[in-house]
Amino acid sequence: MVTEVRPEARGAAAARTARLLAALLDHRRKQWPGADRVTTSSFDLLTAASVAGYGTVSGALIVAPHVDGDVAARRARERGVTDVHLNPVHVRRDPGVVAHVHALGLLASVGVFNKPV
Repeated sequence: MVTEVRPEARGAAAARTARLLAALLDHRRKQWPGADRVTTSSFDLLTAASVAGYGTVSGALIVAPHVDGDVAARRARERGVTDVHLNPVHVRRDPGVVAHVHALGLLASVGVFNKPV
């Protein structure tokens, strides 16, 4: 399962959401070790880093199409984030971007998630 802390709830609201999600995941991990496979994610690097240690699998930075994938991956790694979720635009722009992300020791996924219309 992938959970996302939405960046629209900036500032105190985003921090509160991240804390609540981290507490929930930490509680579940202690109560039912190995039961969950959760990746926590966010478009906001600080938020992604703040919840990265609480998912039972990994923490992910979702990279917006207009952001350089390599730069985002390096920043994510510096903050302790383990995954980078790229948009297909990143791969079209630079077919080697997934290999670059892997070379940094990060997991990479490519896709688009949209709200249902």
